[in-house]
Amino acid sequence: QAYFNDSNFPNNMPAIWDRHFGQFAGTYALLLGEFGGKYGEGDARDKVWQDALVKYLRSKGINEGFYWSWNPNSGDTGGILRDDWTSVREDKMALLRTLWG
Repeated sequence: QAYFNDSNFPNNMPAIWDRHFGQFAGTYALLLGEFGGKYGEGDARDKVWQDALVKYLRSKGINEGFYWSWNPNSGDTGGILRDDWTSVREDKMALLRTLWG
C-alpha cells in the first residue's frame, strides 16, 4: 500500500484507520477480522505498523482481534509459532498482550 511509503508513516495511519473502521468505535462493537505480519523478521515497516495499530486500537477502546496466523508456514506473515511448530514468537505475544491490556 502506498501509505506505507508515505513520508509521515506511521503517523498517517490513524486517519486511514478512522476512515476504514475507527469512526465506528464507541458506537458499535468492533473486532478486527485479521491483522498480522512478520513483525521484525522482514520489512522493518511491518513491525512499525503493527505497533502503531495496537496503540491506535487501545486508544479506541478496542482490545481484541484475530491475529494472522498461528501456524508458522504462512508465507507472507509467518506465525505466532516458530518453524518447529512448538516455540512461540514471544515478540508477537508481547504485542498481543499489549492489545489485550
